[in-house]
Amino acid sequence: MNCRIQRLLVVRRGALGDLILSLPFLIALKQLHPQADLEVLGPAHLWSIVAGATGWLSRIHELEAFNLSGLYTSGGKISSASREFLGSFDEIYYVGVDPEGIIRSQLGQYGFTHVKFISPFPPVGESVHVSDHLILQLGEHDIPPASLLPNVLPGKADLLLGEGILKDLHLPPSRPLLAIHPGSGSPRKNWSLDHFAEIIRRCLEHRRATPIVFLGEVESGEMASWTRNLSRGRFPVLSNLSLSAVTGVLAHCQLYLGNDSGITHLAAALGVPAIALFGVTDPAVWGPRGESVVILTPLVRPGEPADLCGLEVETVWRKVEETLYGIVTGSALGMELG
Repeated sequence: MNCRIQRLLVVRRGALGDLILSLPFLIALKQLHPQADLEVLGPAHLWSIVAGATGWLSRIHELEAFNLSGLYTSGGKISSASREFLGSFDEIYYVGVDPEGIIRSQLGQYGFTHVKFISPFPPVGESVHVSDHLILQLGEHDIPPASLLPNVLPGKADLLLGEGILKDLHLPPSRPLLAIHPGSGSPRKNWSLDHFAEIIRRCLEHRRATPIVFLGEVESGEMASWTRNLSRGRFPVLSNLSLSAVTGVLAHCQLYLGNDSGITHLAAALGVPAIALFGVTDPAVWGPRGESVVILTPLVRPGEPADLCGLEVETVWRKVEETLYGIVTGSALGMELG
């Protein structure tokens, strides 16, 4: 531990899942420098959800408030205010790519030698989880990377917002709430809508749980039409909620089912028992982490590409039923790759 370090800055942009998987890295930094103020520079609307209520993060800075584009081109310029801001930190950790070394060179031109570059992606061919990969780049320390889980603490306002939304839905009080997010950032990562529909049908038919379907801005068109036709007032569909509202509602749910998406990472980090469906991406590298996470993957024959087409409804339904039973009886749900 370096007692001379009083202010630390982590520069991290990215989507929701990327930031959540970066949380263990920030926790490790704070453990290495417990007396230092730890601050982040990135998309503030995401960071405020991901780490705003942690208590160990001193401040969140909006990346767009500082014009740092001059660092990305050779010979570019940044403002005196940006230089003063960067110069006020004892150490800066830049989590991002710089394949041509332009950012490093530009920072050197301004005399910023206190910036450490952290690669956001594990080396090709290495099946190391991205959260562990980030921590391993900190050098020698006594912190086991896999011992640090991303933990998102919802703020009081988020919880009240979610509580109000659920109250207005007038749901059956005695059934667990099953949050379902059938979308993701790529159609290739999505399980079949017909399969999701069958899970929902069985939940309603057997009265195992009350499904709540979440749709974001990217889940428009066919998916939104499918959900409306499937629902017909039998279960709620929550569309285009703010991330604060999604966080608040998820925090009140008993189970989550979804694809490889930021919302899946959010549910897992909130501590909601989560069933994540992975096909084209490697869950050993990009899978959600949490105390109650199950990852299901399809069986893939040698030589065939991995996708979610091979993940059968029965496999997912058995896990949903098993998990709901465990929730009702108080059994624990552990981390599992299926």
